[in-house]
Amino acid sequence: PYLLRILQGIAFACAFTAATTQAADLAPIDRRAQALGIFGVFTLITHGLAVTVAEAIESHFGFDALFLAASSFALASAAIFRGIPETVHTHVEEKGSGLWTLFSAPALYPTFLVSLVAGSAFGTALTFVPVLGDALHIGHVSVFFVAYMASAVAVRLLGGRLADTFGRR
Repeated sequence: PYLLRILQGIAFACAFTAATTQAADLAPIDRRAQALGIFGVFTLITHGLAVTVAEAIESHFGFDALFLAASSFALASAAIFRGIPETVHTHVEEKGSGLWTLFSAPALYPTFLVSLVAGSAFGTALTFVPVLGDALHIGHVSVFFVAYMASAVAVRLLGGRLADTFGRR
């Protein structure tokens, strides 16, 4: 079971990175922060709604139906993704603009740290809140995820244009 979870985590990381990159590529440069904020809103909505819908499917129809529903959503996503245009950059990559250049830029260390801490906290909550709810006999834990989604969406919508308005550092 751990190997499957590791593979799922790798797949999610790859898919999320690819989708975020494509959203950034397709966004107008002067509104990129706002566009990424809106993109983030839609990913956050899935965190709240997916758990709610999954709990309803599982409780009414069982885990087999939940697996089929999740697989159907994955296939639908793949079909929709095929219709999104490829973004092609015509510039030549400058020497020193690779991945190692990012890791050797001390100005980016705070961003890396915040991403690591926030991602670890979110991953922990996503993994262990359902287990905790089960251990405490709470039943459905979707309320937690809906509350998280609502607060995160509010922050994105209210602060989405700040970087576009005040500039990036």
